[in-house]
Amino acid sequence: MPDPLTTEQQRRLNDMCTVANQVLLGDRLAALEVKTASGSGWITDLAAGATVEVTIDHSAQYDFCLAGVPRFVVEPNLTLRIVLDGTTGTQFVVEFERALGAGGADYGYGGGEADFHYEWTRAGRVGDC
Repeated sequence: MPDPLTTEQQRRLNDMCTVANQVLLGDRLAALEVKTASGSGWITDLAAGATVEVTIDHSAQYDFCLAGVPRFVVEPNLTLRIVLDGTTGTQFVVEFERALGAGGADYGYGGGEADFHYEWTRAGRVGDC
């Protein structure tokens, strides 16, 4: 989660940048609340060597005006990539891939291929950027 701006960081941003109507960027960012959205889900029946794209919508939690990259806890048999196209203040897109030969357990969701659980968090600033 992004830490609140220190007084020194705020001063430096103010020295470097002004935004519309002479508002100082450091003052503006310091005034915004830092919030964290989080959730979890399942990828079901992912065959070895297969890839699936998942859109995660957190609009019910927060609409970020400025947010960091989501953080994930995933099983070691999965590789994930954040897809920039589709990432907004209310959602992000992730591509999960199960490597060839990678193990996995079938927890009974859907067919007979492996099922994988994931957890995510995304922190950002909420307000009128």
